[in-house]
Amino acid sequence: MAAILMIAYIAAAYWATNKIWWSKKVYVYSNATYFYMTRFIICMVAGFVTIPIALLLTLVGKN
Repeated sequence: MAAILMIAYIAAAYWATNKIWWSKKVYVYSNATYFYMTRFIICMVAGFVTIPIALLLTLVGKN
């Protein structure tokens, strides 16, 4: 059960971080592994903050 909740949290946090932090910006990295690991670490650390904000933005309709 804990593994299912962790997978759901990771998916929701990744979506929320993409919606808030990475949207409408261009980032240039020379190393794709570094880029995606940075995104993953940020979504794991900031997920508790970004998930509610992204849900509110989605409900309000602001892109």
